[in-house]
Amino acid sequence: MLFQVGGKFERTAGRLRRRKQRDEARVTLGGERLRRHRDTRHLHEDTRRDWCRSPDHRSAEFAGERRAVAVEDFLRREAVKRLRIEQRAIEVVDDVRDPLQCAALRAERTRECIRGRRCSLNLPRTLGGPVSDSPTLAPPRPLAIWRMSDLALGLGLAGLGFLVLIGGLLGASIVTGVAPDEETLATALIAAVVTVLFEAWLGVTVWLLARRRRLSEDDIGLVQKASIRWGAYAVAGAYLTLVVYALLLEAIERLTAADLGALKQGNGIPESLGNTPLVMGVLGVGIVVAAPLGEELFFRAFLFRALAGRFGLVAGLLLSGLLFGAFHTNVGVFIPFFAIGVILAWAYHVSGSLWTPIAAHVTINGISFIATLAGGSS
Repeated sequence: MLFQVGGKFERTAGRLRRRKQRDEARVTLGGERLRRHRDTRHLHEDTRRDWCRSPDHRSAEFAGERRAVAVEDFLRREAVKRLRIEQRAIEVVDDVRDPLQCAALRAERTRECIRGRRCSLNLPRTLGGPVSDSPTLAPPRPLAIWRMSDLALGLGLAGLGFLVLIGGLLGASIVTGVAPDEETLATALIAAVVTVLFEAWLGVTVWLLARRRRLSEDDIGLVQKASIRWGAYAVAGAYLTLVVYALLLEAIERLTAADLGALKQGNGIPESLGNTPLVMGVLGVGIVVAAPLGEELFFRAFLFRALAGRFGLVAGLLLSGLLFGAFHTNVGVFIPFFAIGVILAWAYHVSGSLWTPIAAHVTINGISFIATLAGGSS
């Protein structure tokens, strides 16, 4: 028993001695490796320091700059390729069957591509700088954004507003004891206020229908800026229409000796009210501000788009022009206002912005109103 315990103790002591020897050998080997690593690191640092001072380092740095310039040139070429691809994509827009907004979209995307080209070609000098992405083409807005139910509802709301305002006009005339056809200050002021309210109601009608259809301002054309060129064309076309219409009536009277006085009667202001500042101020707001906004929203953004989307572009132009001429309830201005309605709808169509016919309408009404005031004062 004693010999067994002694042998076991010797075996345990031997294992401990061998483990200690292995640990000492590992420590010694690790120290040698650490010293060799330190020596190698110092050698590398000395070698790198000497190499940086040598001409080879400067040549390598120059080679790196050349590689950077080559990469930058490659990025420039890629930017130009993207620009050319997008310009070809812009040309495809002209092939879309729905022509509304094509001209405006083409001009807008061309300007964006030009801006993108400038940004892409002016790359930063550092390789890590951002490279601008080219603009993404968006599909043109559809022509048919209104349904026939919207058309019927819009006409019904406009008619309802007209009846309510006429009823208010008759009620006011009854309260004041003045007949509506009498040219007095009260009737003129009431008529001017009714005109402003009805034009505002037309705009409210379109706004309600747009909310019902969940249309945005961009869908109607209120985001795109007005086109000065097409607005000028619309104004020139409107006055050319009036001049041609007047000359045509004069020629018919001389050739046939017919009395066309009813067709020459325009929407003038009674001379007895020409010196009334209050009525002139209210009429000025209604004619120059309220009428262009309300009528362009209703007849161009709503009626023209609804009719053109249902019956085609030409039918939409003609039908909206007919309704615009009939809206003024005057035989003498029906034909020229029909042509002016077609011209304004076409300006809206080709420019893609509702502000274009609004600006043209404001210009036409403003010039006519100022001319009327000048003629009345003289």
